Amino acid sequence: MHQLYFFKSFHHATRGLLIGIKNERNVRWHGLAVVLVTILSLLLQISLTDYVIFLLLFGLVISAELLNSAIEKICDILRDRYHLPYEGSRDIRDIAAGAVWINALIAAIIGIIIFTKYL
Repeated sequence: MHQLYFFKSFHHATRGLLIGIKNERNVRWHGLAVVLVTILSLLLQISLTDYVIFLLLFGLVISAELLNSAIEKICDILRDRYHLPYEGSRDIRDIAAGAVWINALIAAIIGIIIFTKYL
């Protein structure tokens, strides 16, 4: 029985990721960045350690973007249910977007530092 719950939770998580890819433009942009960084990493033959760092950064940025999307959906539902103006959730949305921005900025800085070793 426990295996069934495990597989169902995996199914729901995969569904959430696919919804994010399908519906969220920024998730797709970050996905494109993952592909480009991976290609450049292969071309420059970066070390396994550096690539593991990139994998961690990919996970952090994509996860932050998915969480931001979930927070925005919650704000939309609450706004519609309680007939609230958009401004009522602006700070929440901006804070969540700021978390994505700082993750992406730090990932870009680390990426530049790593790639400069190979150029």
